[in-house]
Amino acid sequence: MRLFSTTSSILTSLFLIAMTGTFGACSAPDVCDDSIDVGSLSINPQGSPCTYKCECNNQLYEGFCKDDGSCQSLPREGCRVPGKKRACIPLKLDDSGCKDGIQICQPPELGGRSLWGDCKPLVPTKESGKELCQDGLDNDCDGKTDLG
Repeated sequence: MRLFSTTSSILTSLFLIAMTGTFGACSAPDVCDDSIDVGSLSINPQGSPCTYKCECNNQLYEGFCKDDGSCQSLPREGCRVPGKKRACIPLKLDDSGCKDGIQICQPPELGGRSLWGDCKPLVPTKESGKELCQDGLDNDCDGKTDLG
């Protein structure tokens, strides 16, 4: 009779644990498609198979999905001043012809982490006015930084 009572107690305890979710469970899979640039994961995706950019570009790594369906990525660098901008070279050039880009420190998509955001290619803009002529960027994508 004592064996039945012990077995019954164990089974009841296991049932209660299962019902309250005290067992560790896997998190839901990361939702990733063309509408998302930065995935929520933080593992190094270098060389992993991919379909979308956000499979290669996440909280700790900046990357993109190459034409062969594999990730190319680099670790994000730390930064100190939220909102500060800096010049950069995009990992993947787009059709604008610009080889220069710009990054922002601690952008919203990185969830408050003190890291540089994605290097986004500059949109060609005529360099006119003091602000664009002295910002250290090739805003008009002519291969020359600022006008002389």
